Amino acid sequence: MMMKTRLFSLLFLLNVSCVNAQNAFEGTYKGIYNGDNITLTLAPQNGVGAKLAGKMIDSEQTYTITANASSNTMQGTAVQTTLGLNLPFEAILSGNQLSIAFDLTAFGTNQKMLVNLTKQGTSSAQAVSTAKPAPVAKGKRDPAIVGSWTKSESYSSGSGDNYIGGTTQSSMTFNADGSLVDGGSRALVSGSYFGGDTGTSQAKPLEGVSWYSENNNIYLVVTEKGTTQTLKLGRYFIENGKMLITGDNGKKELFSRN
Repeated sequence: MMMKTRLFSLLFLLNVSCVNAQNAFEGTYKGIYNGDNITLTLAPQNGVGAKLAGKMIDSEQTYTITANASSNTMQGTAVQTTLGLNLPFEAILSGNQLSIAFDLTAFGTNQKMLVNLTKQGTSSAQAVSTAKPAPVAKGKRDPAIVGSWTKSESYSSGSGDNYIGGTTQSSMTFNADGSLVDGGSRALVSGSYFGGDTGTSQAKPLEGVSWYSENNNIYLVVTEKGTTQTLKLGRYFIENGKMLITGDNGKKELFSRN
């Protein structure tokens, strides 16, 4: 389980592997909105899956949260029973930064309220480690793969005064020596009444993880506490500065060379 957890940042970036990992949104988030401290906790319903439940607490109210997550986006509602409030929301997760847009229709306005929270227990600016990558026991490394690659995903919902949209960019670097670097990510969120950059998570090496290619497939070799596991990321195709990776589950991800 620890091995799968350490690999999560890379597998989430590619999103083509069938390896199970914890829900990306699970955890505790904190932030400040209009001078008020906000704490949000999220956990999968029944302990697994994309359905989430939790609480959001400010200085005066407690909201019950239910939501559905898909990749790095989430949709749900925040309910405050005493006041009879039921606020739909949409959210984008980039690194350890969670941007939530609440629909304020319940207050007689078509505006959105954008709240930015930081996931606790993680860092958006970690020091680069000098640890050596796990040894590649077999296979070669296609020189065409070596280098930095970025994928962009766009998300939008609603229209007019109810519009919310966002773009997330995630990067990764395949080094010629077989090591891998999570190149960091950023999210840009926009709407009818707001917009901005939610921040950038910085690059960090994936310790104990290396890669190789064989028969047009990319594999990871993960070594931890004396145990080695090989994971297939998918079949790759490179042309005109683009790399398409297709997982065994049919999931396709398109990357552009930096």
